[in-house]
Amino acid sequence: MKSLVISTFFRIFDQIFLNNNHIQEEYNMAKRRTLKRSITEICTVLFAEGVAASLENEHPENADALLTSILKMERHYICRVSHAEKGMKPKLYFNDLIEKFNAQVIEIADQINNSNA
Repeated sequence: MKSLVISTFFRIFDQIFLNNNHIQEEYNMAKRRTLKRSITEICTVLFAEGVAASLENEHPENADALLTSILKMERHYICRVSHAEKGMKPKLYFNDLIEKFNAQVIEIADQINNSNA
């Protein structure tokens, strides 16, 4: 089960953020909707992986903090997609948003993997 969740996570992550350049093109409302859905999908897979890791983990407070951080991260980035910064070019803003989201996802995935070790 764990390997299935991990492989699903990396398949979705790879498909959405590494191989598809459609996210980094022009941003209209449909693109924002796609980006929000992608963020939600990735956070859902991360959350499922976190729950699976918490069942094996001896420290439930660490797992609770990790799951809470995943939920906060999802809410934060969904809000950032909805309310872009004024005065910044949209392409630069969304490229920055995607880079920061990718970095945070990788950091949380590492935390989940390290909690199982």
